[in-house]
Amino acid sequence: MHVTTCPGCQRKVRLPENTTSRAVKTMCPKCGELLSVPPMTARHAEDEPSRALDGRVTTATVTVREVREQIAGVTASSRNLSLLGLALGLMSLLSLAFSCLTFVAYVGLGLAGVGLLIGLYAIFRVLIKRERDAPYAIGAIVVSGLALGLILTRLLSPSSGLDQGSRDDNPTLLERNKELK
Repeated sequence: MHVTTCPGCQRKVRLPENTTSRAVKTMCPKCGELLSVPPMTARHAEDEPSRALDGRVTTATVTVREVREQIAGVTASSRNLSLLGLALGLMSLLSLAFSCLTFVAYVGLGLAGVGLLIGLYAIFRVLIKRERDAPYAIGAIVVSGLALGLILTRLLSPSSGLDQGSRDDNPTLLERNKELK
């Protein structure tokens, strides 16, 4: 509880706790003067930043809060989700260009899969909320699906050249199976 001095009668008045997000008014019990009750600094325990021993806010708490706010901002609209899915699909297509190492191809595969899921979620939100951002969501689905298909084709094809020498030196599984018969 806050204690303040009434400007009308100069009496010390205890103010009630204000759990709202804005200032409210209360009356002085002696003279009836309107007093402003400021909002509390933290309405909930999770709103209060954890403090170090010297009273400063720790860097990790601020960073986590900022990341949460950024994620909430990105997922606020279907258009932002679609653009995120489109960006992941384009990054996976870029990883396809540098997929001479199998590891890079698998990273691109993961990016394309996440981009496809985000695109599908965005198109679902567009249909439910009847927004006009469907072309972005369709673009995210198409680009991520294309990247996913190309990467899977490259990883599963016998002549992909990933982690192999020339094609003549290493026979494919089908060629080995024919030799065994």
